[in-house]
Amino acid sequence: PEQMFDVLAISVNGPRAWDLDLTLDVTFLDTATNYRLTLRNGVLVYRDAAPDESTAQVTVRLATKLRLLSLAMGDNTSP
Repeated sequence: PEQMFDVLAISVNGPRAWDLDLTLDVTFLDTATNYRLTLRNGVLVYRDAAPDESTAQVTVRLATKLRLLSLAMGDNTSP
């Protein structure tokens, strides 16, 4: 997952994302690992973190991690 998040971080358009302040928890059920992604001041960073139960949650099931990366990069074709 770290390489996938690195690819996402590199693809962020910093000037365009400058005013965004987003936090997203990503849980991989197959490995029971959780990461917190934070986008602030045009920079995306990630870290290992326990899920925050106090925040809104959404569940998305994808066939592969590659599909997750494709979706994050803007591909909205079939799962």
